[in-house]
This record gives sequence, C-alpha cells and structure tokens, in this order.
Amino acid sequence: MVYRAAADVVVVVHLAFVAFVILGGYLVWRWRTVLPLHLTAMAISVSLAALGLDCPLTDLEKWFRGQAGDRVYRGGFIAHYLVPGDTAVALRIATVAVVAAAYVPLVLRSPSVRRRWSRA
Repeated sequence: MVYRAAADVVVVVHLAFVAFVILGGYLVWRWRTVLPLHLTAMAISVSLAALGLDCPLTDLEKWFRGQAGDRVYRGGFIAHYLVPGDTAVALRIATVAVVAAAYVPLVLRSPSVRRRWSRA
C-alpha cells in the first residue's frame, strides 16, 4: 500500500515537472528568480531526450509499482500517461514552440538587446 502511494506521488511530481518545463518560461515573466530553475529543468529534459534515456522519476515510479506488486508499464512516462509514442516528435516540437514563445519576448525586452538594436 505504501509503495503504491509512493508511486502515485512520483507521478504527480513528474507531471508537475513536465508542466514546469513546458510553462515555466511564462513564470519567468513574473518572477525572474525562477529563471535558473527553469533553465536547469529544460537542460535536464533536453539531455535525457538527446541521450534517449528515461527520466529518473520514471524509473523510481516503476520501482515503486514493482514493489507494490503492480504491473510495471513499458516505455517512458510521457508515452504511458500523456501521448502515444508515435506523437512524441510532435510533442517535442510543440514544447520547443511553447518555450520559445515564452522566452522571445523576454529576450526582446532585455536592455542589452535594446541597446544593440538602437546602435544599428
């Protein structure tokens, strides 16, 4: 019972992490102190995707499920809970687009960018 609850907690934390990676750039608009956390989360996500590795949270959830005697799913967290595997590329492209949409206005409003453009 404890292992199953722990697995469920890991799923909630994992979903929050995914949401933060996708939407955290918009939090930076309001709270600049979030920037290092969001950049770190993005770096972790990009690194895992580039290396073809599962997130450690996926492995932890699967371990808890196995300890609880539950059936452990194959594949990654995103494919299991959010989208089928064949749409993973589209999801990555959409994620990049959403994150870029959050950061482009921040970059354009930065004083150093405005100074550079005013000299041109």
